[in-house]
Amino acid sequence: MVNLAKAVRQTTKYAAYFRSHLDDEGLHNWLISEEIIPKKLLARFPQKLSKRQLLDIQTHKEVSALKIEKAKRIARFLSYFPTISFIAVTGSLAVDNARVDDDLDFFIITRADTLWLTRLIVIPLIGIFFKRRLPKYQISRQRRGSPKAANIKSQIADAVCLNLWLDESALAVPESKRNLYTAHEVLQAKPIFDRGGIYTKFILANSWTSRYLANAYKSASSSVSSSKSPPPPQQPTLSFRAKSRNLFLKFLNSFAFHLQYHYMKSKITRETITLHSAYFHPNDYAARGIIDL
Repeated sequence: MVNLAKAVRQTTKYAAYFRSHLDDEGLHNWLISEEIIPKKLLARFPQKLSKRQLLDIQTHKEVSALKIEKAKRIARFLSYFPTISFIAVTGSLAVDNARVDDDLDFFIITRADTLWLTRLIVIPLIGIFFKRRLPKYQISRQRRGSPKAANIKSQIADAVCLNLWLDESALAVPESKRNLYTAHEVLQAKPIFDRGGIYTKFILANSWTSRYLANAYKSASSSVSSSKSPPPPQQPTLSFRAKSRNLFLKFLNSFAFHLQYHYMKSKITRETITLHSAYFHPNDYAARGIIDL
């Protein structure tokens, strides 16, 4: 049986760490619990927000709405790449909690065996046509108010940050990364482009998130299950030419992976990079005591 008082404290503490204020609806959805908790049981834990906090929520929603429109324009550009199956925004933007100086965090899923080939083409083009966030622009929590931080913030604002890549063969988050923070990232991702119902497959492949956020997983899985399409018809046997084309594509993708990995190898800290996935999240929230409160 869940200790509701403790779960509420953990949930509000987690939100506060990421500079977020939860109303009653938000508390219910993001309650840290492995059991589904009805709203009526949380009625004795009303979220008493101050006028300033309510104003912050409204301001962040307005800022997020503007940034979402910019993100949609970028997604339209990326949707022209036939190997890109799915695009979502993540982080504070996905939960309408963005600040003016926040970047635009994107999560991209590609067709199987095309991730690194796609990235090799997409990254330079994003740099040409849009403002791309560069790895050197990092701000520690201790230096947020410094003059240097102010300059970095101007470089980060509305910059495109492609910080999570998966291909369709690796939709399930690996066990080593299954924690509260990643569960949040999975369930709060906001789709803005979906080719072929990939979002449904992604959510169902990550049912482990219910162990941390049962209410949020129920909400996400309910929304996708209502729109689930029937299973696709059995694929016809590939011709020799098609098989050869797929093998050549795999070869190019593998070459692109090794090329990019060699470039990134000396810069990798806590990022997780494989042939089928790239988790560019250098912050170790587990080490800070935030993941498992």
